[in-house]
Amino acid sequence: MYVLHIAKVGGCSSVYDVSMAVGRANVFTSELCYLDRFDPEKNINSTMVMLRAPRGHVLSQYNHCATGGGEGGWKNLMAGTFDLVPKTFGEWVMNYRELQIQNASNGIIEIHDDPYGCYRPIDRQSHILTCTQPDIYPAEVSIDAALHNMYEAEHVGILEAYQESMCLLHARKQGALPAWCNCNDAMQWGQADLSHVSHNDDGAAITLMESIPEETLQVVDALTANDRMLYNAALQRFVQEIHEVEKQYGTKIMCAEPLPV
Repeated sequence: MYVLHIAKVGGCSSVYDVSMAVGRANVFTSELCYLDRFDPEKNINSTMVMLRAPRGHVLSQYNHCATGGGEGGWKNLMAGTFDLVPKTFGEWVMNYRELQIQNASNGIIEIHDDPYGCYRPIDRQSHILTCTQPDIYPAEVSIDAALHNMYEAEHVGILEAYQESMCLLHARKQGALPAWCNCNDAMQWGQADLSHVSHNDDGAAITLMESIPEETLQVVDALTANDRMLYNAALQRFVQEIHEVEKQYGTKIMCAEPLPV
């Protein structure tokens, strides 16, 4: 199974928990493009794509860039650019919005060519689903191609329903539901041994969603117009598949549905 690792969409956690379901030797992953699943040497027979509500995704990217993502390789990778990251989330997204308006956000842009040496938050989920190389950005992401590839993937999860996503995977791959997939049983539900990988290992202060003014969120929405369409379509597919599994096993898996964006 190929687990597509879209940065800041629970990739590290997903690899760990998918491996618990199918075995680590059967899991391949990369922080590259969806098309990398077509590697004949890996004998990949299924793909999992995890998606995230775009506002939270963009904020998570900023927090990672602004804090250096904890001690280790990312801070080293960002050497020389780390101090350039704006001190506020609003300034960061507005700068990318200006690049987008000026058509200056496309082309071959490696991480060291980025103004802040970090993630580019413009429709990043759609980009990873459609790119040929992660550092080559088209003038506009094809939402049709992103939707096609999302529907093509055998397994789609939603980060805001992470436990439910793993339940769906177990049902599809194992033909059974773990006891911790019954959301009506709070004790069992709380016993799910799922991972939560955080890259903020040094406890640096982060920006919280509730502190962001509405006008800044509108800028985020402009940066992620395609990602919002992609997320809503994926969420609709996900909810339908959850209901199918609930009916099949007579077990309530999702007690609170994530909302469209």
